[in-house]
Amino acid sequence: MPSQTTSEKNLTDEQKKIVYSEKQRIDKENFTNGWLGYKNETGWDFMRHGLEIVHIDEERGNVARKQLKKIIVERYGE
Repeated sequence: MPSQTTSEKNLTDEQKKIVYSEKQRIDKENFTNGWLGYKNETGWDFMRHGLEIVHIDEERGNVARKQLKKIIVERYGE
């Protein structure tokens, strides 16, 4: 994981275009793909293209992934 983050307001115009483009790519076909999961001290974090992070307080990876899918469906629809 990157140790540094940048606020969206500090991005260049080109970087803002990339973020906008990535947000537009979410659709019914790919909204569950592209999430990278990694374990930390308090559970699991799932990151999509470095733009969005979902934290799940669960030790077991397979259970955390199931919870992630539920959150994605709630957030983006089926």
